[in-house]
Amino acid sequence: MKEDKQRILDMPQDFKFKAKLFNGKEFRCRKEDNSTVFVYEKGKKRWGWRFSIEQFCSQYELCEATEKDETASWRRRMRNAVKALSESGLWPNVKERFENLLAWGVTLEEKREMVTLYWDIGWKEVVPDEMEEKISEYSRKYPKIIFKNADGKWCFDTDYLHELSDCRTKTMYFGKWDNKREKDVIAKCIKDGQNYTCQHRVGYDVSFSYLADKRKAWYSEEYRGCGNGHYYLALNNSVALFYEND
Repeated sequence: MKEDKQRILDMPQDFKFKAKLFNGKEFRCRKEDNSTVFVYEKGKKRWGWRFSIEQFCSQYELCEATEKDETASWRRRMRNAVKALSESGLWPNVKERFENLLAWGVTLEEKREMVTLYWDIGWKEVVPDEMEEKISEYSRKYPKIIFKNADGKWCFDTDYLHELSDCRTKTMYFGKWDNKREKDVIAKCIKDGQNYTCQHRVGYDVSFSYLADKRKAWYSEEYRGCGNGHYYLALNNSVALFYEND
């Protein structure tokens, strides 16, 4: 139970996973934040049950996902993000990164190991031999991600490694009555190249902004009256890509 709880706490917000009751029946689940997990009813996309993480772990156990499964899921998310960005024309630099990661055949295990190497070497003047060997191996395989600068020091292009590259997406939500209208307005503004900003109060203080000249759009969900929360890049009029919590 303690191991499952820690695994859930280590997951990013809105991470989807599978778990099973102790009788073996499997369910789709989603980590909402660091306090709750939502379990989807069989065959439903919205309906289900909300548990505290402690309640959830007392009734369910996590299903083991193989590295191959996780890489396949990650690549599927990136392909969907590329499709959304191709249609909207937003964030061309982000689209290019996902296209490169897909074209180069990077696995999720490799990406995670490169992240670990990046943090492990830090500002070390001398890199340990075993670490040097592994970095060199990745540099030969992915020279656009890991390379040496003019001074002969290892450099990492963190655009391919930070949280944005995990490609965690969610559907934007503007409230029961305004959701469809706002998404229609956003779609029209993106199509016509018109700046647009809106704010709504639902479970969070929700905001959206689009800058036509920059081809960039943002979506955020902040705790009511707090100014802190969850921040995303908007990929189109409906889907947002997680980039940080504040």
